[in-house]
Amino acid sequence: KPLFAETDLVTAAHYQQVVRDKVLQLLQESGVHASTFESIDRDEIFVKLSLDRQGEVVRHIAQRYEYKVPFKHEAYKDMPLPLKDMAGHPNSGQPMRNNNGRPVPAYTEFECAMAEQLE
Repeated sequence: KPLFAETDLVTAAHYQQVVRDKVLQLLQESGVHASTFESIDRDEIFVKLSLDRQGEVVRHIAQRYEYKVPFKHEAYKDMPLPLKDMAGHPNSGQPMRNNNGRPVPAYTEFECAMAEQLE
């Protein structure tokens, strides 16, 4: 169904509202949280966009753009080789540590299939 009848005169304000509503609808159907609000003097309309940080949309974006993320500490529990950290201490089952004793996990490109092992 067309948004406007062929014989209707359409104001710029009405046209902008229809387009804005359609864009918001498409964003929301794609998993984006979208809301609008007017400026204090009511001459502008702002759009607030957000994503669920643990949601599928964020995961797919991270995978698409090869976002680098660290492995969770739990991912090291089955590490077979007893590696040594920079201070020479055994590091089996946990990430390597730097000279200050802080963990330095490995990073990899995000993949949805590995999400449970990544931060």
